[in-house]
Amino acid sequence: MLNKLVDIVRNPVTTIIKKAETEDIRKEAIKAVILSLVIALVDLISTVISIISKFTKNDFWYKNYTSSQLWEKRFEAMGKAELFSSFFKSFVIALIAIAVIAGILFLIARIAKSKKSYDKMLSMVNNVVIISIIGTILKLILSFIYEPLALLVMFGVSVYAFFSLIFAFRDSLEIENADILVLATTVVLSIVTVILVVILCAVSGVALSDIGGFVDMLG
Repeated sequence: MLNKLVDIVRNPVTTIIKKAETEDIRKEAIKAVILSLVIALVDLISTVISIISKFTKNDFWYKNYTSSQLWEKRFEAMGKAELFSSFFKSFVIALIAIAVIAGILFLIARIAKSKKSYDKMLSMVNNVVIISIIGTILKLILSFIYEPLALLVMFGVSVYAFFSLIFAFRDSLEIENADILVLATTVVLSIVTVILVVILCAVSGVALSDIGGFVDMLG
């Protein structure tokens, strides 16, 4: 297991492509669920740590509190944070995000006339998510030492994971004409952007005409 993680970090593109050729949809679906649970768990731990660190004697407002009073404040804050529902929401959002990103890559591949299946794209996304989770855990640990360093490491890992996915996806398609890949990417991302805008407008109750007016004002 550790060797596999090292391979993904050291040789992300080649490892991601190689793994994508050996996995099937069932294994990748299970892996996506497990990774989503890990993301939700890490997010939950991060929230709890944030709440505990907020109520300490080092804070001006709580310097005269006793240990039991501080824990009362912490448990009160944890109750208001609704940790269980937050965990479930994080899990669902992470799972949907993984599935959607894999779907976007699959559509781009299809338009670019590649025969790569959805499970291959899902495998790539899953392995990149592993890199991101490692970065998140490192950020969590380093935040106890020096917060700016933790943010810098997280930024670096995010960039590393993003380009690992981009280059692995590009190389896996094995197409000589990059022009059609650019066209396919533009079409799919444009459609996805429009769909997201419509969904956000529906959820927030904002009319599309209001967005158009705002854009005209900026122009």
